[in-house]
Order: sequence, then structure tokens, then C-alpha cells
Amino acid sequence: MALPIIHATGTDIFRRILEQVPFPVTHCSHDLRYVWVNQAYADWLGRPREDILGRSIAEVVGPAGFHKLLPHFEQVLSGHPVRYEEEVPFRGLGPRWIKVSYDPLFGDQGSVEGWVAVVNDITSEQHDLVRHRAQEERFHILADQAPVMIWMSGTDKQCTWFNKPWLDFVGRPLERELGNGWAENVHPDDFDTCLNIYTTHFDDRQPFSMEYRLRRHDGEYRWILDSGIPLFGTDGVFTGYIGSCIDITDRRAGEELLRESHRRKDEFLATLAHELRNPLAPIRNAVEILRAKGPVTPELEWSRDVIDRQTKHLGRLVDDLLDLSRITLGKIRLENERIPVASFVVQAVETSRPLIEENGHALTVNLPAEPMFVNGDLTRLSQVVTNLLNNAAKYTPRGGHLRVAVLRDEEDPECVCVRVSDTGIGIPEDMLASIFDLFVQVGSPLDHGAGGLGIGLTLAQKVIAKHGGTIEALSGGPRQGSEFVIRLPLTSLPFPARLPSLGRPDLHASRNHRILIVDDNSDHTDSLAALLRMTGHDITTAYDAEDALAKARSFRPSVVLLDIGMPRMNGYELARRIRMEPWGETTLLVALTGWGGAEDRRKSKEAGIDHHLTKPVEFAAIAKVLSGA
Repeated sequence: MALPIIHATGTDIFRRILEQVPFPVTHCSHDLRYVWVNQAYADWLGRPREDILGRSIAEVVGPAGFHKLLPHFEQVLSGHPVRYEEEVPFRGLGPRWIKVSYDPLFGDQGSVEGWVAVVNDITSEQHDLVRHRAQEERFHILADQAPVMIWMSGTDKQCTWFNKPWLDFVGRPLERELGNGWAENVHPDDFDTCLNIYTTHFDDRQPFSMEYRLRRHDGEYRWILDSGIPLFGTDGVFTGYIGSCIDITDRRAGEELLRESHRRKDEFLATLAHELRNPLAPIRNAVEILRAKGPVTPELEWSRDVIDRQTKHLGRLVDDLLDLSRITLGKIRLENERIPVASFVVQAVETSRPLIEENGHALTVNLPAEPMFVNGDLTRLSQVVTNLLNNAAKYTPRGGHLRVAVLRDEEDPECVCVRVSDTGIGIPEDMLASIFDLFVQVGSPLDHGAGGLGIGLTLAQKVIAKHGGTIEALSGGPRQGSEFVIRLPLTSLPFPARLPSLGRPDLHASRNHRILIVDDNSDHTDSLAALLRMTGHDITTAYDAEDALAKARSFRPSVVLLDIGMPRMNGYELARRIRMEPWGETTLLVALTGWGGAEDRRKSKEAGIDHHLTKPVEFAAIAKVLSGA
């Protein structure tokens, strides 16, 4: 069966196509009447199509809307296309924002017979735009009152707005800052770095923060901190950046003063330590000489032991001062290895035993049957437990009871607990929270003769924290004793080939050496020389570096024990001079000095010094170095 043939004019085809268009379309005549509308137009007006066709535009849209549109009708009927956006009041619809295009229709004689109108209702978009502009205006008002400089940029990296504090700061109008104009205020030396940070983070859509110098309205460059974050619309589309800037010039100056203050403090502490250690060294040597002389009267033995204990105590105070400075500034370095917990506990007990016995205390040490290991610095951990034991001995009335217990943590089996407790004066409840603060001590120094600087517990807390552990203070109150609990994570790292020896070396075990001692402190030089001669070594002394170098050329020492801080030529330069001599290449150089900082040790190594020992040096440590020479 053959399909019927439909004959359609060009107008019919055109109208059929427009009927499928989802937005309003109408054909109007030169006498301002509706010739045809698509269904979308009728639906938009909310009227049947039959109620629109043939009627005048004024009748359908209403007189107010008609008079607003009339100038556009006149323009299209003059033969010109028309494009416009305008708010128009429509009968039955109310005010609507429309985006319209009119295209004239010409007859056979070239006259305008009407036009085709395509309408897009943008009322919703316009309302959104108005709301957005209102919000933007409110933001600008608030931002202009903010105490910081604020800027905004678009997706092309060009700045689009600056608030009033920025404009007041640079003393320039907004027009000069827009785009890349703001960069004219950046210090030339900071510009490349500033631009690189900005563009790199912008391309990655990442927040950034940078410091650079910005020229103020009076011509002075001020340091500012500029922080920017990317902005995204509700649909997740990137819209640009917003940033804030604050003047940090005064803060940077304060930080520089603080750094200079820290530097001066470190220099003072280092100098103080040097000046304190120098007189301590010959005292320790004299004590070793008295001990090496053999049995003495009980009174002399008591006097010797008092001098020995108090000298060690002074040395520990000096070390604590320097350690506190290093830890506070993050300059302390741990020599971590896998060590048995028992090793640093036993070492601490042996170090503290003389003080405990002097005070007539009983001491109980409970070590676990199972081996437990931590990854830590043997010396530092031993120092912590020693501090706790010494405090317990000092703050416990004579004849008290001290206890050290090592056990696996009940709450966390992956940790070990070291508990140090006493029957001493206790800690008031209101002090438990601050007992680890710097310079805090229980009670007044006049209440007891324990002494101390109030920094031992601060050091202990910081050292344990650097090991990934915690330390806690417990007490029932005054006269109820106290307990300090250290918790450290256990480790399963491979066991070392050998553990550090805790034994005291044989002072006479090393072979005899030709030793040159150089120190401008004659008491230290002479006392150390006497002590080393007693152990069988061949000794020559010098009180300055130049004399030492002259004597060394003829004496040809196998070992040189030298001070660092000496007049005219210091120990570093002397070491370099010795290394330049043919005989000096294999000479063992050992620094015995009051300068014990990390920088001092680095300089020793650079100068060719083999060992760096800090005064006052245990004679056992010197003997150990000589035994390996």
C-alpha cells in the first residue's frame, strides 16, 4: 500500500522544525499581531495557543509589557535584527527577565512583513546573579573592615580585587593593582621566588604560604606573610584564589632577636661550662692520685671521697645545663642501638649507689627474668634513671627505702615500664601536673639541703619523649613518697654483635706511651702528668701550644693530650701543625677540654684530633683511650 504524499510549503516545514524547539518561538506580523507560536511559547505564557494566535501583542502581554517592548518592535520592523536582555512585565506572569533575538521577515517586494522572535527566560539566572552580586558586595564591605590585606584572583592567575587595607598599605588605586600590577610592589630580590610559589601552587590548585617583602606607601619594604587557598564553586569547578597578607616585619625582627639571644645564651653556657670544668679537672686528677697512693687514714679517705663525690656532682650540673640547652634547641643527637633494658638500669644504679649509700638508704632492684630490649641511647637512658635515683636519694629522709622495678606494661604489652619509687617527702597533688616543668622543685630550697637546679626532670621528660616514650609522676601527697614511671616501646631489631661493657677498665692495662700533655692550666697539666707517670708512662708537659710544638719535635710523642682553649695558638691549630710533621701523622691526638659542644667536636675532627674528651675526665676514660692507642 502506498503512503500518502504530503505537500508542505517552506513555511510548514519551518514551523514543524520550530515546534520541536524546547524554548519559546513566535512569528509576529507587521501590524503587531501573533501569526504563529510554538507550544513552548504557549506553555511559557500559560495560555492555550488558540487564545494567542491572531490577537495583538498588546492584548496578550498587557499594556505595560507592550510599551516596554515597543522600541524593539519598531527597530526590527525597520529591517534590523534585534538582540536584548531586559526585565519585562507580562500579563499573568509578572516581571520576567528575558533574553530575546528578533529577526525580520521580508516579502517579495523587499518590505518587512513581520519577524521571528526567539525568547529565553533568564529570570532565575538573573536572580542568582543579583544574589551573587549582593553577597560579593557584602563580602567586599566586610573584607574592607578586616585587619588583614585580602586579594582575589581569577582562573587566569590575574588578580581581580584587593581590599582597602591592601590599597592603603601600598598607597595605590585598585586599577593599578589589578592583573599583575600588584607585583610592582614586590621587592626585586623576592620577585622570582614569590612568582614561582604562586604559579606552581596555582597550577596544582593547592594552598600556599610564602614570605616576601612588599613596598609600603612610604617606600619602605616590609616583610609580609601571604597565604592563599583555591576557590571552587558548588559544582566543584575551580573559580580562582583568595589570599590574605599580614605584616610580619616586627615579628621577624623579634625572632631574630630571640635567635641572637639563644646564640648568646649558648655561648655563655659553653664558656661557663669551660670555666667550671677547667678547675674541676685537676681536682679529679688529685683525687685519683690520692686513691692510687694506697691505704690512708680514715679521715683522709673520707675527705678524698667527699671531694670525689662533690666534684662529680658539679660535673653533672654542668652537663645538665648544656644538655638542657641542646635538647631545647633540638640539637641533641641520640646514638640509638638495640639495648637490654637491664643494661641502662644497672648502669644507673651503679652510678647512683654512692649517693644512696651516703644517705643510708636501702635499695631494692627487681629485674625481669625475660630479656626485654629497646631501641635507645644507652648513655641518655642511663642518665634519666640516674637522675630519678639521685632525686629519690636526695628527697628521702635518711634511712629510707628506694626501689627500681622493670616489668612489661600491663596496659600495653608492647611497652616496658621502669618504675623508680621512694619513701621520701612526696609530691603535693597540685604539683604533679607541673613537676616536669623547668626549674620546678618540690618545696622551698630552704626546706631541705638536697640542692639542684630543677632541670633534671625536664631533661628526663625530653629524653624519654625523643625515644618515643612517656614519663609520669605519681604520689599520695606530702610525706607519702613518690614514684616515677617510664614507659618505652619494646623493639625487635637485630641484636648487636656485642653490648657496651659496664665494667671499669684496668688503669694499668695499657702499654707504656710517650705522652705530651699541653694545657695552659698548670694544675691540670701537672696533676695529670703525675697520675700518668704513676701508671708507667713517659711524660713531657707544656703550658702553651708553641712550647708544645717545639718539645714535640724532639720528644716525638706517641700520644698528645691537648687542651683546646689556649692563648696565641689554640688546640685545633696545634693539632693541624702536628699533623703536618712527618712524625705527627700516626700520633694519637686526644683533646681534654672544657669545650664539649657538638660544634667543638666537629672542629676537633676537622683538625685531625682522634678523641674529644670533656673535662673533668674520668681517668678510666683516659686509660681506655690509651689502651687502644
